Amino acid sequence: PIGNLFVMDPSSDNIKEFERETGISKGVFVNTNLISPIRGVFHPVTGNLLVSDSTNGDVRKFDADTGVFIGIFGQTAANQITPKGLAFHPVTGDLFVTDAGTGDMRRYDGATGAFIDSFGVTAGNLVSPRGIAFHPVTGNIFVADFVGVGGDVEQFDGTTGARIGSAPFGNTAANLQNPTGLAFHPITNNLLVVDVDSGGVKEFDGSTGLIIGT
Repeated sequence: PIGNLFVMDPSSDNIKEFERETGISKGVFVNTNLISPIRGVFHPVTGNLLVSDSTNGDVRKFDADTGVFIGIFGQTAANQITPKGLAFHPVTGDLFVTDAGTGDMRRYDGATGAFIDSFGVTAGNLVSPRGIAFHPVTGNIFVADFVGVGGDVEQFDGTTGARIGSAPFGNTAANLQNPTGLAFHPITNNLLVVDVDSGGVKEFDGSTGLIIGT
């Protein structure tokens, strides 16, 4: 199913697959061993599908071709409460996982799943982190953070975990209500943010953080 679209459905506790060209449903890809799947990412080496399960409190691994459950990834079950966002570091291959329960971002060895640390100063600068994405040029890591009555995007150094700037990225705080997913546009490098409460995807300049539109 390389290139097909996989959608996490936490209300149905499964993962659905759609044909990449037409969007036609190909049915349920994973229907067992999940309670609340939130995010999925393919392992850059093995190709396995890794899924954050916020109710089970871990990251789960599935065969990308068959959807068969392989197991819990490394030490995530012992070090996560409410995992949300997932991303592999583009250079080191380490796995980064945001945790809405602990309010930080945790780092694991990408090959073994061994817990490395609570990354940088994320524990002191995030409230309820969700989606994450690495900037394709700077390598910095961007985090969607829900703060109870709104939300923003925070930026951290992708190597040290130091917070970039003393305020949220650009004017994201003024234009987001409940940000969840993040992605950088493959051509423009602009930041696209899924904002659940406003019911849209908002676009921000990938360098300045100024809003471009919805």
